[in-house]
Amino acid sequence: MRLKQTNDIQPFCTYSVEVPDPLILKPDSYPARWKSRIAVSRAFGDAWLEAKTTPAMLVPTIITPGEWNVLINPLHPEFSVTWIVSGPDPYTFDARLLPAKRKTRSRRTSRPD
Repeated sequence: MRLKQTNDIQPFCTYSVEVPDPLILKPDSYPARWKSRIAVSRAFGDAWLEAKTTPAMLVPTIITPGEWNVLINPLHPEFSVTWIVSGPDPYTFDARLLPAKRKTRSRRTSRPD
């Protein structure tokens, strides 16, 4: 499957969530090439979602080394909306993190008079 790249990823929202620590999976390792191959990291996340082992999983962020994200599985039976502390709040991605949009050139054909 080929994925279409787009800069059109708005609107996004953020929430502040407090998940009980015992319910957050902290993997000992991640698949080889998870940083460079989006298909590898997606397959890893999809497998976690389908297994429903925990309602949350700690994963390193690629953009800011040393920082972490917590993925939430709202379909997990132990997930609770009471964990939401605040939100939704609008979120806009910094344009410097997104690939540049390609400008399309319009083709003009000149007609002889």
